[in-house]
Amino acid sequence: MNNKATSRYPSIARIAFTTDKEIPAGYVVIEDNEVAMQGRIKVEFETYQSFDADLGVGTNIAGYTYVEGETVDCYGIKGITGTLTCKFVKGNATYTRPAPASITVEGFDKIATDT
Repeated sequence: MNNKATSRYPSIARIAFTTDKEIPAGYVVIEDNEVAMQGRIKVEFETYQSFDADLGVGTNIAGYTYVEGETVDCYGIKGITGTLTCKFVKGNATYTRPAPASITVEGFDKIATDT
């Protein structure tokens, strides 16, 4: 995620992983008049006794409050190219019904094995 001065969110998360499988492009691709598989990367953050349900987004200095399903700034550092779109979903930190916060990444080009 991006931590530029223009960002509404003052947090940064750097996520790295290596895949042993090829991940299809994160956008609709048509091959031989058929829609090919579309990839997505979903990163979940445990919220019960761990991360804040809103990952610290809350309300920033300018008074901006997060809106559910809104896109957040993100960019690829290495091994992922394309026009990335990242959507954040707030989690639930209650012990009776915990749910992880998540960021879903789409808009990337195919990711090769061992990248």
